[in-house]
Amino acid sequence: HLEEFAGRTRQMLREHGLQDRATVQDAPLAPVPVGAGTYEWYALSALEGMTEVGFVVVDGPPKATGPDARYPAVPLLVEHLADEAWIVVDDADRPDEAHAVERWLTEVPGLEQLPSPTDELAVLHYVRGSARPGSAARTPAT
Repeated sequence: HLEEFAGRTRQMLREHGLQDRATVQDAPLAPVPVGAGTYEWYALSALEGMTEVGFVVVDGPPKATGPDARYPAVPLLVEHLADEAWIVVDDADRPDEAHAVERWLTEVPGLEQLPSPTDELAVLHYVRGSARPGSAARTPAT
């Protein structure tokens, strides 16, 4: 939602020759309904036309937008994911982010958590249709 950070990310993609392989999507924050709650998340209009997404980095919105600020990411993006996709969650060692990951693992069929090189990141692998809710593999918390 902040052009400064979007611009930095686009620049890093160019520096590594990845500008044709990744898209940085700009979106203002807006109230977004998810399940029984409403979250201050990214405007859903940013998702229009987005399909076959194979890699997602969840690094926002900031905690200051409210509790469980990052929870909407997977429930709202899952229909836009490719049949196999990867999701990396930054700040996964914080309580709200850890809680979001646990909820996703319970609620989203085909999602499993894999080992990560650091507690600050959660690495998730999604395969459409591969599991029932609640049967997702989990990595024990350390």
